[in-house]
Amino acid sequence: MVTSDKNKITTYNYLQGIVFALYSKAFYRDVCLNWRGIGALYVIVISSILFIPGVVSFNYWVKDLLGLKDNIVEVSGGRYQLPERLAEIANQIPDMVIEKGRLSLSEDIQQPYIIYSNIKEKPILAIDTTGKITSPSDVGAYAVLTERTLAAKKRNGEIEYYNLKLVAELLGGASEEKLAIDKDFIAGILEQSVNKISVVSASYYITGTFMSLANNGLRALLLSVPALLMCGFITGREIPFSVLLRLSMVSSTPVIILNALSSYFFMQKIFSQPELVYFTVHAWFLYFAMKSVKK
Repeated sequence: MVTSDKNKITTYNYLQGIVFALYSKAFYRDVCLNWRGIGALYVIVISSILFIPGVVSFNYWVKDLLGLKDNIVEVSGGRYQLPERLAEIANQIPDMVIEKGRLSLSEDIQQPYIIYSNIKEKPILAIDTTGKITSPSDVGAYAVLTERTLAAKKRNGEIEYYNLKLVAELLGGASEEKLAIDKDFIAGILEQSVNKISVVSASYYITGTFMSLANNGLRALLLSVPALLMCGFITGREIPFSVLLRLSMVSSTPVIILNALSSYFFMQKIFSQPELVYFTVHAWFLYFAMKSVKK
């Protein structure tokens, strides 16, 4: 029966396992005879190491998609990390004040005041406190700011109206009685929103990594059961289930590497059924690990 010697020093460490798990019988013999535990810590450590480049790459890709990538633009003399298209919108914002739920503009600003996108000069926002425009449909815009309300068009075409007092509280805090809005104010909000999107996207990627880690542990556990049944036939010796589980965990290294590379290069669609591929690779390397400790 295989037992671990608690006093014996292991030959291979976790970092070496990233390479030696791909081909070395001596490595798997060391894992079987000298390592301790079920291998969960090993999987967590190497997964963290291998997925770091993916997190960095994903964050870089998101910033590229949003048009950031060290893109510093000027808005009303201030410098912000914004895509050019958002900076152009912010630069069109007039000086406004929302006080006690009522919007006011300078008298020299001609109304209705239309803010356009840089795509086909489509109207995005119309500002009118005179009552000439009350709905986005009046000018084909996405939203309209009137003296007392913000009217916004939903995806289904319906118009929803919001009280400006509530809008001011959301933008400037609940204690704001008077909220001044200008180009810099809007640019700051847009910059914060873009950064939040980047952070949320990275969090989504990390969550996916942990889900992959959980799937990997479950697969290792499932493969350990038939491995226990065929242990005598493959290895010619009796191996405790905890040791087989450790071998199964460690033999998942090629799958973790493949998963990390797929995520790094965004190649998940190469396999029509990636989990089947991972299961097959994992099973083969577990068989290799068990043959490595054959009596």
